[in-house]
Amino acid sequence: MRLLFVLAIGGACGLAPGNVTDDAAVVSERWWGGDDATDDVVDDGAREHFCRGSKIARYREETNLSSSCAVVEAYCGGRGEGLFQYMHLRYCALGAAPGAAAVALLALWLLLLISLLATTADCYFVPQLEALSGYLQLSPEVAGITLLALGNGAPDVFAARAALSGGASDFPLMLSDLLGASVFISTVVLGSVLLAADRARAAWRVDRRVFLRDVCVYVGAVLSIFAVACDGTVELWEALLFLVIYAAYIAVVVVQSRAAAPVAPDALPRHPAAAAAPAPLDAPLLPVDAAAPPKVAGAPMAGLDWGLVRDGPAWARVQFVAEYPFSVLRWLSIPGSDGAWDRRRRVFTAMAPPFLGLVVTLDSPWADGNGFDYAFSGGAAAPALVAAAVGAAASAAVWLTTDDGAPPRYYVLVVLAAFACTITWLDLVASELVAVIEALGRILGVSTSILGLTVIAMGNSVGDLVADTATATHLSPQMAVASCFGSPLLNDILGVGVATTAYAAKHDALASPLNAQDRVAYAFLLASLLSSLAAFPALGFFAEEKSAARGRYPYALFGLYGAFALVSCLVELDVIPQDRICALGNGGSCLRTSS
Repeated sequence: MRLLFVLAIGGACGLAPGNVTDDAAVVSERWWGGDDATDDVVDDGAREHFCRGSKIARYREETNLSSSCAVVEAYCGGRGEGLFQYMHLRYCALGAAPGAAAVALLALWLLLLISLLATTADCYFVPQLEALSGYLQLSPEVAGITLLALGNGAPDVFAARAALSGGASDFPLMLSDLLGASVFISTVVLGSVLLAADRARAAWRVDRRVFLRDVCVYVGAVLSIFAVACDGTVELWEALLFLVIYAAYIAVVVVQSRAAAPVAPDALPRHPAAAAAPAPLDAPLLPVDAAAPPKVAGAPMAGLDWGLVRDGPAWARVQFVAEYPFSVLRWLSIPGSDGAWDRRRRVFTAMAPPFLGLVVTLDSPWADGNGFDYAFSGGAAAPALVAAAVGAAASAAVWLTTDDGAPPRYYVLVVLAAFACTITWLDLVASELVAVIEALGRILGVSTSILGLTVIAMGNSVGDLVADTATATHLSPQMAVASCFGSPLLNDILGVGVATTAYAAKHDALASPLNAQDRVAYAFLLASLLSSLAAFPALGFFAEEKSAARGRYPYALFGLYGAFALVSCLVELDVIPQDRICALGNGGSCLRTSS
């Protein structure tokens, strides 16, 4: 997909391959001493120290360099996981441009990425989820804590695994990312889901049994992680325990759902009046007919039909033009699951899954100082040839075994492929979004700890925000609310479990020091969960009738997240002493964070 992004916008950037200059070697020698102090020996902590806007400028002045590009090339190579190395873009490719103009350009790109996330979720993710739920006859609660949570949380799980693979010293950073995202989801995302459901439906409710089960399990999981981390080490059996907890949770949900004997409604309500009488909470999202694939409300030409926006507001037309190259790529690379069958288009989309699986292994540019020298992590030609062969075989099979209008018997495989491709798009766009947010934070001089707990966590959770609010609006509020607890539960339990299990199995016990910011995040995460545990029954979320107090609760959640961000900043600045926060934990080692 990164290669597809290159085809869409790479030429417009006018960037030449960047190599470490002689000035960069001067910086290395000046700040690390000795001829052997090169970029290869600069660890992540040193990069973290140097890759900040204000410090880059200061080091440039003290080393008498003509520009900041040398410092960036020496110490900021490989930062971020996006298509572009945005620090290099700011200080090298756009070095002559005013700083405000470069930041404005990144901000516009950030807005486009947010728009792409939203339209991808609305036009592709929700239809695939609806089709899969129909095929599997999943109740909203099961779909919410499995398909939706897996789709939202899988990138964070793999990111946690990748972070810890760098060494035990990254454990606090891994926790910061996971905890910051969990606080954001349990406050901002949950509040947005409640508001979206209230605006889209005349009446709706949350199932009491499902809600209490999910929140109580989540509270127990958070306390378990904190208890394990506070003793200073994570043993292999403790890491495996996290995986067992999540497996047991899924098993309980499935057993309870089957015991409820769900009955499918005749059809999903399509008229506002029909939405006022919601289907049973445990009913599948769609009626299932084994002889015919479910037909869902998708957008087969999403972003490609100018007539849909020609008479609309100006911002819609601007959005259409800006997204058009990506809309073409999405239309070609994501198989439709709307029940219709166009054999010519399917021949093209049949080639997409193997190539999407291939392009996600593209190394980020400047990861090795070679600029736009993209390469596959598994080699050069062989992976591309394998993907081409698999794609060609799939296309030939589609052409030879299908006709226009009639979906094949293996249509469920098409739906699964479409779901996987959509998740890949969401993951890659979200990764690019995080890279831009991280770069903006560094350019503006925001500390890493605050970035991990707030800005980066928010960027990682934008996909959850978009997907869950779209689900609450178009499908099922119950599924969306379940995902607000199932997705961060998956992130925390599986993220910590998979990462620590892999590490402990290879290196024995893992040292697990907590910094002051992590302890603050734990406190606010528990506060958000316990407040919802008290507010949902007290404010009438288990009944269909709306109330003024119920409508105000989302804003209380937003306020709680604002308080979390404020306290995190005060702790980072040591206005609230970090030593005092560490003392409140009463156990385990505690690290101080620094900007």
